[in-house]
Amino acid sequence: MQALYNRAKAAGRGELILPRGDIALEAAVSIYEDGTRPIRIVGQGPNQTRFLNTSASQHFFNIGDAAQARSRDIVFEGLSLDAAVAQDNSGRGFCLRYTSDITFKDVLVDGLKNGWSLGEGASATNDVVYTSFDNCGGNSPGASSIPLIILGSGGILQVGGNAYRWNASGGHDFMQQLDTDWNWDGLYVYGQFFEHFRKYLVSNAKGIVNAEWTGGQVDRADIFFQAEATTGSNRDWNIHDVKILGFSGQGGGIGFLSSGTVESIRIAHNTFHGLHDACIYAATGNVFVEANEMVQCADLGASAPLGGSLIRIGQGRARIQGNWGYRPSGAPGSAYRFGIQWDGATYSQRSAANNVWYNFGAAAETGTM
Repeated sequence: MQALYNRAKAAGRGELILPRGDIALEAAVSIYEDGTRPIRIVGQGPNQTRFLNTSASQHFFNIGDAAQARSRDIVFEGLSLDAAVAQDNSGRGFCLRYTSDITFKDVLVDGLKNGWSLGEGASATNDVVYTSFDNCGGNSPGASSIPLIILGSGGILQVGGNAYRWNASGGHDFMQQLDTDWNWDGLYVYGQFFEHFRKYLVSNAKGIVNAEWTGGQVDRADIFFQAEATTGSNRDWNIHDVKILGFSGQGGGIGFLSSGTVESIRIAHNTFHGLHDACIYAATGNVFVEANEMVQCADLGASAPLGGSLIRIGQGRARIQGNWGYRPSGAPGSAYRFGIQWDGATYSQRSAANNVWYNFGAAAETGTM
């Protein structure tokens, strides 16, 4: 593959066209490009041109390397990666290091624990920048301790277009920021539709700064969005206009969970439906919750781990405004306990206004605002 790539570049070609069929990789393919000859590596379509691994720990593609010049301006289009051998925790699909302007279009990863690793194990900030997924998808094998997409050190990942499919069977996280030394700056997910991942966005290392997740649907997660950085902070997130759905007995626990250093998280105009526990639990505050619809959520009532409130806020700045919560008459569970639960002492930078909670078994609010 590298030789074909080099020949195409030397001949001044702009495309490397791959045949239909299965291509079994005996080892990782390494692609380096310094940007002097932008190139498109194109197959005959997902599930038509398929790359297969031959060992559990194998990387399919290594793109870029910190020891080389920054690799840039490469497009992968119309192909699949397929786990012919079940990946172990070291196996990777596309592993990007020291890259810029890498685009994946109509690319499917099928049966992989990890499909994309971006800036993992980097030694400097902004290792991987300007990566784009357009009309891509992933079909997960099920339970995994490795996320489908790893965010390490870098910035600007855009996930958009018409998703081929993002499908799991529970037990597998979709995306996680896991570098404790470097953060991710700039995550943008637009109009994607997902089926039964354990968590959709997890940031529990250095943190994600500047994130927008909008449109589409996420369903049946234990925790849908988790912002709990251990060594840094999560800052300037905007989660809006998303359908956040749970299903009885099939997952759908907590919508948004945060603790630690959290700054300016906006959660607005979403639909939460059928979650067993809280729609939003911000243990340290610093959230702005506006105009969300919350239907038949926190339906475990007092037996829910977070206590059965729709929104629970710890000590920190918060504005809870214009939200609407509804419990159908005679719904199962211990009743929706509270619309809002305020933890801790009175705090002057917390406010709530124009929220409406219907058919609650306890007070609409509890605690001291």
